[in-house]
Amino acid sequence: MSRPLSQSEIGGVLAEAVGHLVDGPFVLLATSMGGANALHMAARIPDRVQGIILEASMAPSRPEDRHPLPTGAPAIHPNKPWATPAYVAHQMANRMRMIQQTPPDLDATEAIAVVRERGIPVLGLLGTDDEVLKPSLEETFRAVLPEGEFRLVPGGGHDLQNTAPEEVVDLVEAFVTNRVGSATSRR
Repeated sequence: MSRPLSQSEIGGVLAEAVGHLVDGPFVLLATSMGGANALHMAARIPDRVQGIILEASMAPSRPEDRHPLPTGAPAIHPNKPWATPAYVAHQMANRMRMIQQTPPDLDATEAIAVVRERGIPVLGLLGTDDEVLKPSLEETFRAVLPEGEFRLVPGGGHDLQNTAPEEVVDLVEAFVTNRVGSATSRR
């Protein structure tokens, strides 16, 4: 990046890349800060996006949906033995640099308006043990995306794909089979 980009601009860059790399329609899965990127991307190319899965997405969220940033060394989850304190510290430093270059869009209001208008199905997933987001995110999600589906995953952390992989796969498969397929035939 030669200059800071908004998450809306990143959504445009991703939409352009997908135009070159992916044939046909697809389902997006986005994690954490990538949730806003995915929503903005879907708003740019809504005819191609069949569904969106927001895994522990920072967008949409309110300040009261977020825990204070953790301090100190995190506990190592049994599914992530590679996530040593040094590894996590390095990753967090990278994320802080990214946030300096890409101001978070925790509302994604304009993108969500397009997603709703176009009837793109959305699944929100959040772990009950998420270190970044609180379960109150469900209320925010349901207020902003009332047609969406939201699931709390027992025992899941902020990176659900690692802390509750089987549950996440089951929920994603059910969403794609039941919601995406039926919505696509109506759109």
